[in-house]
Amino acid sequence: RAEFLPILAAALTPEAVRMAEIGVELAGPKVVRSTLRVTGHIGPNEDRMAHVIPRFPGVVKEVRKRLGDSVERGEVLAIVQSNESLELYEVRSQIAGTVIKKHVTPGEFVAVDDDVYVIADLGSVWVDLNVYRQDFARLQLGQRVRLDAGEGIAPAEGTIGYISPFGAPSTQTMLARVELPNPDGAWRPGLFVT
Repeated sequence: RAEFLPILAAALTPEAVRMAEIGVELAGPKVVRSTLRVTGHIGPNEDRMAHVIPRFPGVVKEVRKRLGDSVERGEVLAIVQSNESLELYEVRSQIAGTVIKKHVTPGEFVAVDDDVYVIADLGSVWVDLNVYRQDFARLQLGQRVRLDAGEGIAPAEGTIGYISPFGAPSTQTMLARVELPNPDGAWRPGLFVT
């Protein structure tokens, strides 16, 4: 209302403006940046995983690697006695990485289609972000993303490298994926991020 203008003008002294951190600038064209806050989770980079299967069916005689162990490419993971020849053979890792799944114990029978180990190179991880349907149009490949996994992990930046062509019926969200370098292993699969 007009009667309050003189009171407001008197209250806005240079000192009051400075203390209120009010800035005055010339109006003109500017680039408007918007931020979209979403949540997601860290997972292994599936392009850098190996499902280790035995060459022949048989009985496991020895297990050399456990869940969470580091392995080198070509390292022996288990020893199996073939059902056909009764000879022992080695089950080796095809890649260097970390054992993230182990489905084998000594004395167990394994078939040629059994995943006895899953090895992942965790030097790179996928961050899968859940984007709600009203925000789908705001996504673009190559878009910059700032990732925060919470206390104890320094924030990181990456770009969207994949946008799913499908939505999730149960949550009405769409997946946007960031591939993130993880040289020190701080970004652990299973953790949530924003």
